[in-house]
Amino acid sequence: MAILHLTLNKQNTAVNLPQDLSPQHLNLREVIITKIEGFSGAVATGTYNASGATYAENPAGVIYLDLPFIHSFHILNDKHDARIPIPFTHQQFQHYEYDIKMKCERVPQSFIVKTTDIDGGKPLFESERGAGAQGGRIKQIDLIFEYQTPDKFF
Repeated sequence: MAILHLTLNKQNTAVNLPQDLSPQHLNLREVIITKIEGFSGAVATGTYNASGATYAENPAGVIYLDLPFIHSFHILNDKHDARIPIPFTHQQFQHYEYDIKMKCERVPQSFIVKTTDIDGGKPLFESERGAGAQGGRIKQIDLIFEYQTPDKFF
């Protein structure tokens, strides 16, 4: 088995792989969410960093990952889309293990991974927080997939 590791640091993260992957089984194994440092505990209205600055809290619940090579026949939901739901808590470091096997079409060399919350409009990532220090607390999300082979033909 080979590993596909994607690091997301924006709501629309551009991914550029060294090559595309031929159609094959893809298995989501791990999702790791890292939030910005200096937050502690679950505070519903906001939290503070080490310098005392207030940041708006991303609500706990679910965030969604939209990968262009995952289709709605892999994930059934009442939204009729193929977004992967990921639990999202107030913890600074979150690690989830999965065993989600999907038969995927070709994974292109370049694509965009979209990340949204339940509302779809709030900034989630620190890199998109802006000068007002509102919104995003996520530093990055790492996705780890297993797949059969990097070869074009098997």
